[in-house]
Amino acid sequence: MPKHITSDQYIGNPHNLSAKGIIHPDIERHDHSGDTDRYLLPTLFAGEQGIVITAKYPGPGVFHITEGEWHVEDMAQPGHTTLLKPGSVFHVEEGSIIRWNTKSPTGAKGYLTY
Repeated sequence: MPKHITSDQYIGNPHNLSAKGIIHPDIERHDHSGDTDRYLLPTLFAGEQGIVITAKYPGPGVFHITEGEWHVEDMAQPGHTTLLKPGSVFHVEEGSIIRWNTKSPTGAKGYLTY
């Protein structure tokens, strides 16, 4: 049975990603009848206006934007940015290096799983 994380556990366990951004990560372990257990890392994230973060991803992930706007740039294609708005879904491949930036006056939020 998976371990489910309640929202109050996320709210009480923030991790400062930078001066203007936080994430709330936790690990969800799924029992598996075979030899290998499966893990998911569900993460809530938020960034204030002006945050710029460049990150390399250890595995594939899917981001869902819930508030504000994020400008994302895949560093494999420098100069090409994509605007993500609420409802946008963004997939990253293992090893991708992505630059995140929010210019939204109220900041931006979302969640990801990888």
